[in-house]
Amino acid sequence: MDPQLYLHTTAPDPQRVRPVENHGGWRPDQPRGGLWTSTYLGPQRGSAFVRSSLMPRGTAGAWLLEPEPGARVATIDCRADLDSLGARYGWVSQSGWLESTPDFASLARFFDAVHLTERGARACCSRGGRGLESWGLESTLWFRWAFVNVSYLGIDRYRRWPPDDPFALGPNILDMLGQDVVWPR
Repeated sequence: MDPQLYLHTTAPDPQRVRPVENHGGWRPDQPRGGLWTSTYLGPQRGSAFVRSSLMPRGTAGAWLLEPEPGARVATIDCRADLDSLGARYGWVSQSGWLESTPDFASLARFFDAVHLTERGARACCSRGGRGLESWGLESTLWFRWAFVNVSYLGIDRYRRWPPDDPFALGPNILDMLGQDVVWPR
């Protein structure tokens, strides 16, 4: 698996990766626990998360995580992949927002992580039925620590929408929305 970018206010730490639990919180298709990353796209682009509107405001550190060569990763690249995982490891019914989502606690018994590709995000992040609606973009949920190397890239390395993204909202629109705009250094 390609190197992963981790953005947070604290350094990644194997001791802080909590067990994954299915839940019906405000984002019922995202379990509690684990460690969230996105595939590293290089120093200018960061990751799909960096390029999204989900990028948090405030100070955040950036770390590059190199997965173990033998990491067991369930990959969702299309709707059939999601359906296959659900059929094999189970579905969890959620009230309201989605009909059901994969049983992440069950997946965690067999895999180190689940990776949603960019193509998989387009296929599986739709309203209703079985899906991953609130995932929205390429990302990986790590159920346990499975990295051989961690490199610190710096604080505030990445912020909302790099200027080389032709689909990004420009700073004028962001200012109108009251968003912070700090371009990568």
